[in-house]
Amino acid sequence: APTRALVGQWFAQLADAFGAERVGAYYGDEKEVRPITVTTYHSAFTLLERWGAHFELLVLDEAHHLADRSDGKPRGWHDALRIAPAARRLALTATYPDGRDRELRRLVGSIAYRRAIGEMADAELARFALERRFVGLTGEEQERYDHLTRLYQSYLDLRGYRDPQLDKSEAWRAFMGETRRSPAARRAFRAYQERERIVALSERKLQETERLLRLFPAERAILFCGRSDAAERVSRRFAIPMIGASTPASERKALLDRIAASEVRAVVSVRVLDEGWDIPAAKLGIVLGDSTRGSPRQHAQRLGRLLRRQGNAVASLFEIVVAGTHEFYASQKRGVGVRQIAAGQLGLGL
Repeated sequence: APTRALVGQWFAQLADAFGAERVGAYYGDEKEVRPITVTTYHSAFTLLERWGAHFELLVLDEAHHLADRSDGKPRGWHDALRIAPAARRLALTATYPDGRDRELRRLVGSIAYRRAIGEMADAELARFALERRFVGLTGEEQERYDHLTRLYQSYLDLRGYRDPQLDKSEAWRAFMGETRRSPAARRAFRAYQERERIVALSERKLQETERLLRLFPAERAILFCGRSDAAERVSRRFAIPMIGASTPASERKALLDRIAASEVRAVVSVRVLDEGWDIPAAKLGIVLGDSTRGSPRQHAQRLGRLLRRQGNAVASLFEIVVAGTHEFYASQKRGVGVRQIAAGQLGLGL
């Protein structure tokens, strides 16, 4: 599994199914090898290098983490699969890396079973509704945003980085390289960062969040942000706990248990809750930003936090997007993947 949190969840469920005496965990300071052993991808090479002959089946959870790198270089995590003698291998993921799966197919095999989320809704998974809500900046925010955009884009125009013939990723790398030696490039980059902050901390985003929380007063909620400072502001504004990268695993679990017990109404997070955590009580998701500039995979993972079926409850995922800003285009990119996931579902407000 990619994270220690997921190792803990796998350990608990396997121990319930097969008995704790048959299940071990191998990561960090925990080094207990049993007939069934759960490990992180980071620790897998060490485990399999020494104990690989003991295991006949490898199960790879959240296997999209084993996708090919964009630069074509091999991932370090692939080395564990190369040295493992186990002939039986099973990779699991809700967001298969189509087009970036060459090494995954070579080390694991071809796709044996595939099913769309929409096909499982109202059966194995909860039905779900998606809606995108647009807000604007305040007058003061808009004035500042426009000023910063002019500063940033004027530098890009000066250097020719907005030329539609240029590859965007190459232009960005060239721009970032210039920030190390050019004061003008650094000023442009600071303008870029500040306009991102204005959108992330938009006052009207918070006002719309408050409306949604009042609209669904009985629902347990997860609020997803793209930045830590935005998550902190949401946490203070609505007096709800924040789960971040530095939150201890035991505290995370305690908070999620309190959500399940209806002792806590909502939590806010940046990336920590994007994948792996089992939160069946949460049926309301509010996306206030992403950390990937429009990744459909991250959006699908966030939707997945709400899809654990609990009776006939319908999950609702709302995006709050600042119109007329760079965030609109990131939302459009997310929407491409979500439309494919949500075909035939309820309330598709895209």
